[in-house]
Amino acid sequence: MFNSANKAVSVSVLIATIVLSGGVSAAEKNDSSLETYDLQKLTAHQAYIEGRNLRAQFKNIRARTYLKYAADKGDAQAAYLYAMELSNYKTTIRTPMKARDYLLLAAHDGNIRAMKSLYQGGEWLRIRERQYWKREYFNAIVTLGQTQPTRALFALSEYYEKSNPELSHYYLDEAVDRDYPRALMLKAREITEGSGSYWTSGSREQAAYDLYEEAAKQGYIPAIRKIIQLLEDKGDFKQALEWRKQAVKEGDLTSLAAVAMILSGYSSNYQFVEKDLATAKAYFDVYLDTAGDDRLDELYKNIEQHYSDLMKVISPDELKASKNIEEKLKEKPDFYNHDLFWDV
Repeated sequence: MFNSANKAVSVSVLIATIVLSGGVSAAEKNDSSLETYDLQKLTAHQAYIEGRNLRAQFKNIRARTYLKYAADKGDAQAAYLYAMELSNYKTTIRTPMKARDYLLLAAHDGNIRAMKSLYQGGEWLRIRERQYWKREYFNAIVTLGQTQPTRALFALSEYYEKSNPELSHYYLDEAVDRDYPRALMLKAREITEGSGSYWTSGSREQAAYDLYEEAAKQGYIPAIRKIIQLLEDKGDFKQALEWRKQAVKEGDLTSLAAVAMILSGYSSNYQFVEKDLATAKAYFDVYLDTAGDDRLDELYKNIEQHYSDLMKVISPDELKASKNIEEKLKEKPDFYNHDLFWDV
């Protein structure tokens, strides 16, 4: 810590809110206040990719410009993400009309998750319309199996979850056998919740952990976060730190802030870690340059305050070293927050 007035805080408490949140802050601006962008040079897919990345960096307002442009040009993935933005990531009877229109557009253009949203959460639709989208969703999964069989197996396990649990588990196990990360995580959660027979609670916990770890080893950021949570829950902060560093390597935006806080001495659980203000500053810089504040603006302000405190004590030599670290860090692909809507 930098002075007695500053208390060390838990990295997990500060960062976890990002992972769990899908909404936009109350201070969100109107679409009419967006600056004009020259989108005409972009294809629909290029605009979608840009919008997707901006959204994953908490720049939701700017992201909507690109997503709407791409959706209007016929990109189904963009139409789905734009609909989710407009509906605050949940479809209900109160879903705005504009969001409904883009969700239908996405579904008609072949987006599987849009079809799923319509049949499961399209409460404004007639029953026969929701049944139609349920059939279309199933047919889309079958078609998906021709190019992405493992993803299709997992989708089938979700499809049959309520109507045919036995068949659902069959497809889930097939996806697990193929090491599909989302399937590995779901299977691990089921084991934790009591699925399967294990002699001891310890063996059950280990079986679940092994599945999470298998997904994490593939670089799947949600699984890495879960591993970190499990390790911290049992007090193994040294191993958790290694996974936090791995998350940074995989491009996890929130881990930049987490590791920066640890290296600057702001984490009560990681006081055993030697301070490295040069690296901490580089991580803070990249985070603050990359992340927006359209979501969780209080967290952004909190990180800005930690950065300000660090700048009061960092030495000239550390500043110089930090610049080199920052430049190497920026050679990596853009950092982003992998949430439930990253893969559409």
